[in-house]
Amino acid sequence: MRMRLPISFARPRSNTAETHARASSGTGTTRLTVGTRFAHTLLCFALLTSSFDLTLVLNIGGTLRATQLAFALAAGAGLLLVLQRGEFRMPAGYSALLIWGILQTTVVPFSVFLPKGIAYNAWLWVTILSLGYATQLYTRPALVHRLIHFYLISFIPIAIFGMYQFMAPLFGLPDFFVGQWWFYPKLARINGFSYEPSYFATYMLLGWVMLLDLIQRKHPRYSTRPWRMVFALESIVMILSSSRSAWIFMSLECVVRFGPAAMRRIWIHVQRLRYGRWRLSKLQLLAVPVLVLLAFITPHLGQIVQDYDLLFLLQGTGIGGTAAHSVSDRSNGVLYALRVFLHNPLLGCSLGGVSGNIAQLQGTIPKSIEDSKLYEATAIFPEVLAASGLIGFIPFCIFVYQTTWLPLRRSAFIRGLPFSMELHALARAMIFEWLILQASQNILRPYVWLHITVVCIVMAQAKPKAQVGAATQPIAA
Repeated sequence: MRMRLPISFARPRSNTAETHARASSGTGTTRLTVGTRFAHTLLCFALLTSSFDLTLVLNIGGTLRATQLAFALAAGAGLLLVLQRGEFRMPAGYSALLIWGILQTTVVPFSVFLPKGIAYNAWLWVTILSLGYATQLYTRPALVHRLIHFYLISFIPIAIFGMYQFMAPLFGLPDFFVGQWWFYPKLARINGFSYEPSYFATYMLLGWVMLLDLIQRKHPRYSTRPWRMVFALESIVMILSSSRSAWIFMSLECVVRFGPAAMRRIWIHVQRLRYGRWRLSKLQLLAVPVLVLLAFITPHLGQIVQDYDLLFLLQGTGIGGTAAHSVSDRSNGVLYALRVFLHNPLLGCSLGGVSGNIAQLQGTIPKSIEDSKLYEATAIFPEVLAASGLIGFIPFCIFVYQTTWLPLRRSAFIRGLPFSMELHALARAMIFEWLILQASQNILRPYVWLHITVVCIVMAQAKPKAQVGAATQPIAA
């Protein structure tokens, strides 16, 4: 969808004869302008640093991150481009997002702690406008391919740093930014540049799901041995982060992805056994002793955990007599968010107002934005429901649908065409991101909105075959 501006800022187009002359002379390759290249570099920098909570940040009453600044500057270049060509190309789901943002602004006065309500609403609008205008930079397929490639690469240094955080204390090397420990000072919990392991795992899940999807679908570029090694590294780091949320959703992805195929194989073997044509491959023969071992170990798993002092892995869950602070804090945050929703079920109290209203339910009023962080909702959808009410929750759900399930359907419709695999991987990763965010707070995390921005960029390029022809010019380096 394109919106024509009433005034055109576009440069005059060259006539047809001039165009054919340039093509025949070999100078018809479209070159990126310096401004577009710089804006692309800024967006890549924003993607690379999107998980940074502990460095490249500035406290100005709230937290200003380098990734947010880079994202906004790249969007500024997109705004200039819109003014130059005189049209705005509407990203997927953007109309619903704008409606949700407008409704959020109208309910800011319902926030008990008004300074946070105003600050969060400003943050929300900067995010919305950054998403809208950053997508305007990417009208050429070659540049979109570069963006996707860099996005997948950007997870690698974060994973390597996470591995260093785990290994360094074991060898007496200095640790950097480690916030939590299993056994101080030897066994660290990986948190990368994030506040805590759960935040790190929430970020890494995006790259992990994308890469798994591309490998499993045999993408010609991203299913090669080097990328499989990258996937192994990301898997190890996410497991060692000891985030139980990550373990759950990694397991869920594997079950959803490989479970149906495994069940079909089992059913085929059952049918073969029924007719006396049982055959086993070498890999299946190796699986037999593993299954026997699991059948023997499973009934004694609790005793093994206690005997080998592995209960520390369950700290915070309440399982096996361990402390249940992690589970209880999350469940309490969800219940309080639902209570805030019931106080104003139609309109809500704005994103910045949820924590203040939760604090009021507990008999206090926050004195600063930092104080209000103690009363955050601990799941994204209950937080949005309390912030938006039923009226505002509807356009938000439409936006989620148009940036997750709709891209999945588009990727199936254009199967075999450019960007179909990449779009499917991005959309599937976003679905799992929304799921894992139900165990965490703050919908305005930079890496969430940057990922949605990439989804919208690729969605605009993933077109049916009849629409592909016009946008296939190569880009000169």
